[in-house]
Amino acid sequence: MFKKKEKKNIHVRLVNKQGEIIREFDCTEKDLQEVKENGTEIRLVGDQSYEMVATDEQLEKLARVEAEIEAEIKA
Repeated sequence: MFKKKEKKNIHVRLVNKQGEIIREFDCTEKDLQEVKENGTEIRLVGDQSYEMVATDEQLEKLARVEAEIEAEIKA
């Protein structure tokens, strides 16, 4: 009847091309699979731990989205 909520048991670090950590978060196996299907470079770095490499363009887009969200919160 009720759908069981998936545990966010996979740790992901978003890094730039130089390997600097931009953001860290936890996600589900399903979330990770969706990101892999989009062609994002993902590498296993430990047990249930991955690094996702973001391009400069992707990081700029992330910064714009974060700025928009912050502006909405302050408004």
